[in-house]
Amino acid sequence: MDVRRVDHKRSLRRVLVVEDDGALRSAICTALDDAGYRVQGAGDGRDALELLRHESQPCLILLDLMMPRMNGWEMYERMQADPRLSRYPVLFISAFPASFAPTTRFIPKPFDLDKLLSVVAEHCWDGPPDSGISH
Repeated sequence: MDVRRVDHKRSLRRVLVVEDDGALRSAICTALDDAGYRVQGAGDGRDALELLRHESQPCLILLDLMMPRMNGWEMYERMQADPRLSRYPVLFISAFPASFAPTTRFIPKPFDLDKLLSVVAEHCWDGPPDSGISH
């Protein structure tokens, strides 16, 4: 397998990281970029919705809950009300996992970076070129 081709294929997949903690957002974006993904970051739900409406078409949205201006729950509710935005999968990132329904996809803070990258790969990986594998 040509690793460069696989990385190129993966780099076509975009992840939107919505996190108000600038240092954490930067660390997540850097790790995803190093893993070969195209990454966009937003500091709150309002900025993220603007990206989704005009620029971004992510394979996954990593969404913090506690943020200024527009929190993660409000952003998610607005996404669900808009047919163009409701199709994007969301993975919540929170220090308060007890606030989630059992069927909700989330990663508790603090999180293991390898676990995060593994979950992102589940949503964003198309398989090796010409394999016909798609998730």
